[in-house]
Formats: sequence, C-alpha cells, structure tokens
Amino acid sequence: MLFKLSIKNMRKTIKDFAIYFLTLVLGVAIFYMFNSLDSQEAMMQVSSSTRELIKLMITMLGFVSVFVAVILGLLIVYANNFLINRRKKEFGTYMMLGMSKGQISRILLIETIFVGIISLIVGLVIGVFASQFMSVLVGKLFAADMSKFEFVFSKDACIKTCIYFAVMYIAVMIFNTFTISRYKLINLLNASKKNEQIKIKNLWVCILVFVIGVVILGYAYYKVTGGVNELSTADTILPIILMGIVGTILVFWSVSGFILKLVQLRKNIYLKDVNMFVLRQLHNKINTTVVSMSIICLMLFMTITILSSALSLNNTMRKDLEDTTPVDLNLYKTANLPENEKMSKAQIEDSRKTMIQTLEDNGFDMTKLKDVVEIPIYATNELTWRDTLSPVYDEVKQQFPNLLYETAEEIVKVSDYNKIARLYGNIEYQLKDDEYIILCDFDNMKNLRNKALKADSTITIAGKEYKSKYDECQNGYIYMAGSHINNGIVLVPDSCNLTEDMKEETFLAANYNATTEEEKEEIEKTEEVYNLPKKELVEWGYSLLDEMREDYAKMPKKENDIKSILIAPSWQKDNIVDSCLEDILDNLKGHGYKITVRPHPQHVRHMPEKMEGLKERYKNDTDIEIQTDFSSNSTVFEADLMITDWSGIAYEYAYTTCKPVLFIDTPMKIMNPEYKKIGIEPLNIWMRYEIGRVLKLDEIDKTADTAAKMLAASDTYKDSIDRFVKEYVYNLGSSASVGAKYIIQEIQKAIKRHKEQE
Repeated sequence: MLFKLSIKNMRKTIKDFAIYFLTLVLGVAIFYMFNSLDSQEAMMQVSSSTRELIKLMITMLGFVSVFVAVILGLLIVYANNFLINRRKKEFGTYMMLGMSKGQISRILLIETIFVGIISLIVGLVIGVFASQFMSVLVGKLFAADMSKFEFVFSKDACIKTCIYFAVMYIAVMIFNTFTISRYKLINLLNASKKNEQIKIKNLWVCILVFVIGVVILGYAYYKVTGGVNELSTADTILPIILMGIVGTILVFWSVSGFILKLVQLRKNIYLKDVNMFVLRQLHNKINTTVVSMSIICLMLFMTITILSSALSLNNTMRKDLEDTTPVDLNLYKTANLPENEKMSKAQIEDSRKTMIQTLEDNGFDMTKLKDVVEIPIYATNELTWRDTLSPVYDEVKQQFPNLLYETAEEIVKVSDYNKIARLYGNIEYQLKDDEYIILCDFDNMKNLRNKALKADSTITIAGKEYKSKYDECQNGYIYMAGSHINNGIVLVPDSCNLTEDMKEETFLAANYNATTEEEKEEIEKTEEVYNLPKKELVEWGYSLLDEMREDYAKMPKKENDIKSILIAPSWQKDNIVDSCLEDILDNLKGHGYKITVRPHPQHVRHMPEKMEGLKERYKNDTDIEIQTDFSSNSTVFEADLMITDWSGIAYEYAYTTCKPVLFIDTPMKIMNPEYKKIGIEPLNIWMRYEIGRVLKLDEIDKTADTAAKMLAASDTYKDSIDRFVKEYVYNLGSSASVGAKYIIQEIQKAIKRHKEQE
C-alpha cells in the first residue's frame, strides 16, 4: 500500500519531483564525467611530456570533482529539503488520518530509492556519452592521436559514482527520517501560514556587514577578471576563493535584513497601497531566498574563478614556452664516462666524441639541421652548491635540509654561452679575467643565490679566485624547458683553466632545415589537384633581388649606434596601418630605437589625412619618423630590423640585407585561399618563421621585447637567412643572364618553327 501511495504522490507532485530528479541526474552525469577522463587511451598517444601534463590535469580534475561532489551534495540536500517543506501539509493530513511518523518515513524512503535508482541510471547514461565529447575535447586540446579514439565505458568511474551517490542517498534518507520525527502535527498543518524570522534586526550592523561584504566580494571578482594573470598557483587561487565565499555570504546575509528593515522605517512607502502585504510575502520567504541565492552566486563565482585560473595558467605556460623554447631541439650527452665494468667500451668511446660525431656515427643526416651550436659544459667537485651558497649555508640548510648541496655547479665559458644566447635571442655577456656570473631563473633557487652573492661572491676554480660581476643572478639558460627551471649556471671567462677531464656534458642546440618545397612544387601540385593545363616552369630566379643585393654590397657598411627599426606595412585589408600601427609605435618608443614608418605608397595616395594625422601625433617624438618620400631605398637598407605584416618587401629586405623581420599576424594574405587542398603550405606563410618571428595581434605589447631579442641575435639571423637564400632562390646573382638566354632560345625556336611552316 505504501509503495502505491508513494508512486501516486510522485505523479501528483511531478513538477516538484522534476527539480529534485534533474538535480540528481546532473550530479551523477558531472561526477562520472570528471572521473572517467583517464580511461580514454587515445589521449595517451602523445609525447611523454604532454602525457604527463594530461595526467596532471586529470589528477587536478579529480580534486575538483571532490569539490563538485560536495557542492552537488549540498544542492541535492537543499532540493530534498525544498521538496519536504512543500509537502508539510500533505504529511500533516496523513498524520490526521492515523498514519504514524514511521510510515511517513517509509513512504519517503521508497520515493528516495525509486527516484535515486532512476536518476542514477539516467545520469550514468548521459555521463557516459558526455564523457566521450569531453575526451575528444581534451584530446584535441593536446593534439592527441584521435585515430585511436574509441567509445569507452569507465568501470572505475561508474563504481565511484554509484558509491558516492549511494552514500548521499543514505544521508538523505537519514535526514528525512530525522526531519519527520521532529515534526508536530500543528506545525505541519500551519507551515504555509508561518513567516520565517529575519535574523538581523540592527540596521547599522546590517549596513556595516553589507559594506564589508561588498568590498571583499568586489576585490575577489576583480582578481578573477582583471587580475587573472596573477592566478597561476594554489597559493594565489585559494585565498580568492575563500574571499568570494565569505563576501557572498556576508552580502546576502546583510541584505536579507536591512532592505526590509529600511523599507519598514519609511512609513510613507511601507503603509502605501498594498506594499505592506507584498513585504509580508517577501518576509515569509527571505531566509530561503538568502540560502538559494548564496549557493547560486557561489557556483557562479567558482565557475568564473576556475575559468580565469585556467586561462591564466594557459597564458603563463604559453609565455614560458615562447621564452624557454626558442629553437627546435636540444641534445646533450654525458662526457668522459669513467672506465668501469658498468660501462661498455662503445659507451666510453662515444662519451669522448662530440655530439655531431655521435649523430653522424648513428646515421643522422646533419644537413637536416641548421643553426647548429655545440658547446662543452664543465663541472668540478672544487665548486659545488655548498661552495657558492657558503656565505648563507647554515641559514639555507635549516630552510631546505634536503637540498643536494654536494651537487657540482655547471660551468660554461662565456664565449660558448654567447653562442647559445645569440641563437636563442638572449642577452650576451662580457667578463674580465677575474669575474664570473651566475645565470638562474628558477625563483626559489634564485633567491638563495642572491643572498649568497650579496654576502660574499668569491669562488675558486683551479686555484684561482673569481668575483661575481653582479651582486645578484642574471637571467639566462642553456637547456630548453617548459618553464623557467634553471637552478644555476656559472659563466666564467675564456681564460679560466677548465681542463678536458672537467668536461661533464656535450650540449647541442639547433633548428630543423625547412623541408617544404617552394613555389615550383606548389604550382605543379595546384595543376594536379585542379586539373589545370601544365605550365612550363623555368628555373629563372629573382632579377630585382640580384640588383638590390648588388646595390647593397656597394653601400658603405657601419654599425648603427642607435638601432634602426623600419615599419613597412602592406596595402591590403586590415594591414598594420589600419589595425595596430599606433599600438606598435607606443610600445617601441622610449626604448632607444630610431623608428621609421614607411607606409605603402597607396596609403599616401589614398589616405593623406591619416598620414598627416600620424605625423602630427608623433611630431614631438624625436625617435619616430613618418616617411612619405620613396625616392631612395637607403632607409630599407640601413634598418637593423623590419616590422611588417604580409608585405612582399619583407623578403626583399631579408634576402638583400640578411637582417630579420618581425611579422605582425594580421589576417592572412594568400593567393590561393584553398591551399590546404593541394597539401602544401604557401611559401609566404612558412617562410616567415625562417627569416624572423611572428607576433599575434593580441601580443603587440611584446613588440619591444621581441625586437630586442631579435636584434641581439642578428648574427645568427644573418647566417641562417644567407643559407636560406642560397638554398631556395634560383640562380642567385645570375638570374638576368639565365632569363635572357631562355628568352633568346625561345625566340630562336619560334623563328625556326615559322621558317619550317613556310
């Protein structure tokens, strides 16, 4: 009978039960989804570093799922309590008809079990399908091999979900039984007529609490929006979350009291028309509203916080990757392996070779690499972390007892490091014979080293004393990584007596040679894909480039005391002038550069007012010139760096001067918008990364920093661009004669055919 009554009750109050049911379904689906990500093996078909990152993310999501579980549990308890309160009069009627509290509890037990089982099944089904989309999203995010993607049902996630919600249902059952046992008949029958009591009565206390709550909550929301870039660690995120929780509770707690109290004090409003009745109705529900609104706002705040933190972490990781991975590859191997039974003869012999020799011995084609830099790295037990930290050793030892203080410092000659710095686009250093520098960018270790350097910076290597050139660590690194983790590298002058037996590692950095075919292959592939008639493609060259290189070779060369930057935009939609020129100029000015803006002639012809406006705006900036006279190429030739978008002048400038180009990534300018169909990336897209760097439009604030790095690496760019031009440009220096010979030959062939026809 009780079962039939329970089913009948659920049918009658289906709208109320729908809220409870949907809450349960949502909770089950989300909980399963969060805990099933690690079951999709396709996501593991990535590099080892990415795999570790995915595992870390899954671990973090596991912790997040615990928080989500708690929130969902509270929501479910709240929804259940809401349902009970709506049915108080119904329970009172049952008791009047002679039903015991135990029987009412059993009715609720049946309803809870029935709704729980159905919601668990439906939630699991939805969660299983939703988890597949989540897996695809994560896989795409980390560039996983999705060809191995399979529809997966996570048994572990299912069991975990069932256990969690079983525990929660039992808790709800106990709560319902306890709640029913406390009810009195008179209270149940009059529940709908009873007003809830407002806890706060003192108006000034309410106002004070409200102001405090608004300040705390406002600061918390600012940190998760405007200050998002600072949210990168648990230490920065957790306090903000706590502030958001406290601020939300204080605001709603105070508002629930003082708004009604404030209106009641204004008798002309409170006693007017039906305002008293309306306020009594609000008064009746105010506490319930406070609870529900607080939970909703807290969930909103947590969503914003998690999203902002994710964006901040992503931006931080991307910036770190850009800064710490400037080339394609790093290789290193141990040098001078000791002769013992653990090492084979081949391993020992290989440790005596250079990295290039090792690669060639193993059949690697070195022509696949360019910008190759190989340096030795030294170490000696005469100079350990204990030695360099000795001035503050006791203090540091207490703070970090597990630090490996007997680790030998890595030592690099300054000229060797400068080779790496030029390749990376980092700062180069100069040292006197008795000076050294410590490079370190890992914050915790950097702080320790700075303390030691300020106390006493003297070290000894091979019996000679050296003093630090600076009283703190300098930024720099050799080994590429996903973040700044360089614990310390000691730079010493070239005169330092570092013997062969001190060599610890051989290190190599390089870029891959471009393997993409150039325009000829692109044209041939286009003809094939679109079934076009075959063209006769003549390996001619670039006569204008030859002339420009010849003119440039005749020019007197001198290094500019003040580095010159030329901004040369294209004449296309959304070019630099139209989109970001002023932002670039504002970012560059004041950094010690001579900046020349050389607009496209069409800008001067069609936009004279804009050009004059630019001249007027920057007339007081002595380091900026808006140039509208195109009678000479001297500005182009003399510039140390060019900034452009998709202008062809970039290649003429780089090919002629062998100087780098900074490309601003405005909307793409391509001749064939369907280039992906032919399977070859156009030359003007991939070539940008060969002759310079590319900045996205949202990275304009990095223009000055990027320019500084590129100018510092000018020698590296000079060598790489020169090799690139010689490899990819046909008949460099002789294209005119080649073209003339071809034309003459074709004319002669035509004359011969004409005579034969006669």
